[in-house]
Amino acid sequence: MYRQNSVRVIRFEGALYKIREFVTHSSEKHCISDHNSIRKEVQHIKAALKLNGYHTRDIATPRPSNRLDNAESRKSVCLPYLGQLSHRIQRILLQADVKVFHSAPNKLSRTLQTHKDKPPAQSQPGVYRIPCKCGKVYIGETGRDLRTRLKEHQGHARRGEQEKSSIVMHSHSQQHRVHWDKAELIATVPSWHSRRTREAIEIHKHNTVHQDIGFVISDIWLSMFNRT
Repeated sequence: MYRQNSVRVIRFEGALYKIREFVTHSSEKHCISDHNSIRKEVQHIKAALKLNGYHTRDIATPRPSNRLDNAESRKSVCLPYLGQLSHRIQRILLQADVKVFHSAPNKLSRTLQTHKDKPPAQSQPGVYRIPCKCGKVYIGETGRDLRTRLKEHQGHARRGEQEKSSIVMHSHSQQHRVHWDKAELIATVPSWHSRRTREAIEIHKHNTVHQDIGFVISDIWLSMFNRT
């Protein structure tokens, strides 16, 4: 008999919790009642249960906490730390109630676990810069090594294919000399999408020749990048 009563109490507590949740959430969702009316509804349910033989201690149930809802309502994002730029992004996202966590791009474990010699930076895919004698530069990206990409630009210049290279077109139309020997890789970026994004950022930061701007970046983010 005690076991049956215990089971009934457990089931009842779960049912009363669901009833209270239904009354509260339905009222808040559809705006059909205020908090005072909700309290009266709960009291009416308790009174009805007492008339049906339920003890007061069985009816009393703890009020559910909304701490989880409050925690879920605030979003968070983890971004790589990029110096002052990261702090600017953090201030903007905080205005939208988004909490920002930073991760270190170069961790000590990665350095200590490296057993092979790293390839030269110029032989890796990334974003590169080719300067002209006028002070302007050409910004590009390549999935191969820089030397191979430079040979392609120079090949376009020898064959008179100005339309295939913006830096060659600039050199031909303005009669400027390109400093091929001063070309350099700005950043090593293996991923294609990340390279195109970095390329667009560097184009905005530099005084470039007339060229394709690459990916279109929102003005919200462009305001953070200062021209070099």
